[in-house]
Amino acid sequence: MQEEKAQRKRRKRQRIKERGGLESFGSKPPLSGLSDIAAMNHDDES
Repeated sequence: MQEEKAQRKRRKRQRIKERGGLESFGSKPPLSGLSDIAAMNHDDES
C-alpha cells in the first residue's frame, strides 16, 4: 500500500517535470499547475 502511494507520487512529480515544472507556470493557466501541487501536498498529509 505504502509503495503504491510512493509510486503514484513519483509519477505525479514526473508529469509536472515533463510539463516544465515551476518555470512554465507563468506561460499557462496557473490553476493547472497549482492544482497539481495542491494534490501533491494533500498526498503527503494523508
